[in-house]
Amino acid sequence: MAYCPTTELSLEARDRVVDISLTGYFLMARECGKNMIKNRYGRIINTASMFGRISSFHNPILAYNATKGAIPNFTQSLAQEWAEYNITVNAIGPGESPSEMMVFDDAALEQLKERCPIGRPGRIEELCGQLLLFASESSSYTTGQTIYIDGGWTCV
Repeated sequence: MAYCPTTELSLEARDRVVDISLTGYFLMARECGKNMIKNRYGRIINTASMFGRISSFHNPILAYNATKGAIPNFTQSLAQEWAEYNITVNAIGPGESPSEMMVFDDAALEQLKERCPIGRPGRIEELCGQLLLFASESSSYTTGQTIYIDGGWTCV
């Protein structure tokens, strides 16, 4: 990820983030969509981020925030286009959770406790319920939605 002030962000670094966080979604949807349209059925679940809806307070990550902010609109547009084929397109918007890309030191955990309404980082397994719902027939009438699983960050 390109962690740097925008004035120092190179076009190459920005392009790399866009290629991963936006172009990759387009390519995957385009190729999977061909088979889904043919079969008149499908479920696409995109991954946005709470940082597509709110800005990151501790790291300048403009390119990431911008691409993740595009995912809800991408999701809505694709949902509208492919609804007639019984394809639903939804997204989850995770909050901060430990991962290979996100490691919390004591200072970061303290900031998170102060700013996140739930007061802790998320756990990867807390995404599973919404993923399973979007993948199931129980959400066959739900399309074009982004659900933020963020401990309340986007509600304040």
